[in-house]
Amino acid sequence: MGRGAQILLHRCTGVKVCPVANVEAYLAIRPNQGASALLLHEDATPLSRFQFTRVLSRAVAAAGLPPGDFTSHSFRIGAATTTAAMGLGGHAVQRIGRCRSDCYKRYVRLEML
Repeated sequence: MGRGAQILLHRCTGVKVCPVANVEAYLAIRPNQGASALLLHEDATPLSRFQFTRVLSRAVAAAGLPPGDFTSHSFRIGAATTTAAMGLGGHAVQRIGRCRSDCYKRYVRLEML
């Protein structure tokens, strides 16, 4: 329940995972269609950051992966790395990651691709 942020998603074609299609599918089945928060409990109350990180950790463990290797920052790392790999340049990585400095550079991990 912090400041929140609006994030622009683009539809992707020719890929296995499209963020827009996934969000649309989630929104079609989630409770309280008019809620302002994206991630909700069944009773339509929003997930806290702590709850999100706890669920993420459990999901990673259930997938057989080491939970310590994946945190909520993994999403920031993945977005920065993907954006850089697409060749969009530092300013795009910075804008998409909502970074106000060159700190975005520590999230770009092209060696992971």
